Amino acid sequence: MTDCIDRRAFLRHCGTLGGVLAAAAVGGCGLASGPAPRTFDLTAASGFPRSVGGSGAHIVVMTPRALPALDTEKIMVREAGGEISYYPGVQWGARLSGLVQTRLTQAFENTGRVRAIGQQGDGIAADYLIVSEIREFALDASNGPSARVALFVKVINDRSGRVAASKLFEASIPIFSDTPDGVIGALDAAFEEVQRDIVAFTFRRI
Repeated sequence: MTDCIDRRAFLRHCGTLGGVLAAAAVGGCGLASGPAPRTFDLTAASGFPRSVGGSGAHIVVMTPRALPALDTEKIMVREAGGEISYYPGVQWGARLSGLVQTRLTQAFENTGRVRAIGQQGDGIAADYLIVSEIREFALDASNGPSARVALFVKVINDRSGRVAASKLFEASIPIFSDTPDGVIGALDAAFEEVQRDIVAFTFRRI
């Protein structure tokens, strides 16, 4: 990961999304300072149709695993060549893993058709565990740009320890506005799509 960029490259890219991303790197070098970052939240999916089903099981959503570069309050930007940086002037309201866990748990609650749902540490005697890994949660500036979210999920029978089902859930939403609201809005929409798929998948498998 590169924290600093050549200042001439920064000047060449001003006025484009690439310029915004370059500004993030320049800011990391101490060449610029500004106001405190804006803080954003993620939305728990809601308004599920009856066709999504339900479950009489006790479900516990475990804390997702994620690489340290992702599991932060910063919003990752994935650039060409595998380089990563972070979007300037914005942050999540909590570390990404905790935020994803809380909103996914609430998505199950919002169906109104699950017997019991909780998070790791809530003391619920689980029938099934939702074990996940955040593989992508970033602005992809290398092609698009777009907001990309990918979670690999295992539904584990907590009584037998066996994996009942597993799947990679992915969503990509084009970013049409290189503003904090545009970027976060696209990431939130992609995450909402993934949540809906995870909830429906889980109900079909347990």
